[in-house]
Amino acid sequence: MNSNTHHTPAGFPRTRNSRAGRAPIRHHATCPAKPSALEPPGPNPVPVGPEVTGPARLYPAAPPEQLPEQITYDFATFYRPRDGRPITVVLADGTAVGDPLTDAASREDYYRLHDVFHLSYATLLGWSPVTRALLGRKRRSEPFLDENEDGGRAVVIEEGIAAMVFAYAAPRDYLRGHTRVEDCLLQRILEMAAPFEVSAHTATDWESVILTGMRLWRQLRAHGGNGLIHANRLRRLLQFTPPLLRATAAARHDPALSAA
Repeated sequence: MNSNTHHTPAGFPRTRNSRAGRAPIRHHATCPAKPSALEPPGPNPVPVGPEVTGPARLYPAAPPEQLPEQITYDFATFYRPRDGRPITVVLADGTAVGDPLTDAASREDYYRLHDVFHLSYATLLGWSPVTRALLGRKRRSEPFLDENEDGGRAVVIEEGIAAMVFAYAAPRDYLRGHTRVEDCLLQRILEMAAPFEVSAHTATDWESVILTGMRLWRQLRAHGGNGLIHANRLRRLLQFTPPLLRATAAARHDPALSAA
């Protein structure tokens, strides 16, 4: 196959409406796709109607169980005294979001910042079992959703998608300067996500969230794993604030910080 030619497998829902004259994906490595062997999902027994989250229709939640409409993640990186290994802590409103993370690998690659991927999924797709678990937003009032959409399998699938995206991005300069993602990766993600509510989203939706998540990850990495990520789910926006600006803004409200 010509590495500069973009092929979309038959039946592959990259977009809701076909668009003629799309520029081909410029591949950096061979990424062969296989036809999906997944069966179409059966009827869903959930006795509730869907809600609109961005372009897709996902299941609703009671207000205390909804993903936050707005939230800010504060990423801060420290060095473990016993071995000097970097550890990243994530806070939201002064409360820890999960456990402190290392890269959990023999070499530093900043995978410890990957919670920004989960936040991107929650904000742009309206889906993130991991974020629900971290923030205590599992839909426990709906046992079917709690077990099947927010449960352990969904969490493992989301972590698998995040790891797969990171592995794909690493040899491609973490997607710096990229405006497209190869169809083979998007097809794998759609296959993995097929049993869950996020299957309402298309490959184009995933392409957008991958590029956004990697851009935010690169910004955090450029600042040593420090900075703020502001998320607005209603407006479907994510923004990075460097740690210096964070400290300057805090000093305006606390003069003691200015003298520190």
